[in-house]
Amino acid sequence: MSKLKNVLFTWVIVYLLIPLLIYALNVWLMNVPIYIRTLLLSGLMVFGLQYLIFPAIEKLKKNFNH
Repeated sequence: MSKLKNVLFTWVIVYLLIPLLIYALNVWLMNVPIYIRTLLLSGLMVFGLQYLIFPAIEKLKKNFNH
């Protein structure tokens, strides 16, 4: 996959994850200052991307190419 496709694919995944995390955690983080909320959401998103989503996508790509 070209670098541009990788960038666009990652962007779409991040775009979908941001509202999901906001809606999922909004009840608990509603009264937390925005900079703390942003810190927590971005940390969860990066962790989820690195350890859950990207490995799953790589597995799917390998299965799809064989």
